[in-house]
Amino acid sequence: MKENYILSFLKHNNPILDEILYSNLTRNDVQPSSGIEVIKILQLLLLIKKPKLMLELGTSNGYSAIACGEILKKFNAKLITVDSKERLYKEAIKNIKKANLENTISPICDDVINYLNKTTEKFDFIYQDSVGLQEYQYIAIAKRYLDKYYQCGEYNNICMSEAFGGKKTADEQLFYIMK
Repeated sequence: MKENYILSFLKHNNPILDEILYSNLTRNDVQPSSGIEVIKILQLLLLIKKPKLMLELGTSNGYSAIACGEILKKFNAKLITVDSKERLYKEAIKNIKKANLENTISPICDDVINYLNKTTEKFDFIYQDSVGLQEYQYIAIAKRYLDKYYQCGEYNNICMSEAFGGKKTADEQLFYIMK
């Protein structure tokens, strides 16, 4: 397939990310990870925007948090990642420590809506990395905490931001960035 050929050129810089991604493919107890193509776009966005404080909604076992943390660490930024599943939270902590990013990434085990309703943090960047009907509820609440809201997910590839001139799909985002 053409897309498998293209994906074969995309590689992680950190072998821990490959380990988590391939482990997730064989499991049915975690949400599917964002694909490497989404992660690469997300990392590019972080390099361009250089947020000081990022929020991730939906930690799972830490795959996308670690990918983001690698970039955020370069400019001393922080990431707070929230998930309600304690088992996955504990697994994410182990993976984050293994990636040596515990000073960059702060995982929180809490209901996302509960966390959003009580936090006083102001975020420069929010990555919505969860699936299901609750994601629309998260978006409505999360928008209160920043001027621009980014959502790049493998499930719907939506980005809502004037930073992309109103472009919506991941392909359009990447094309717009490269223009």
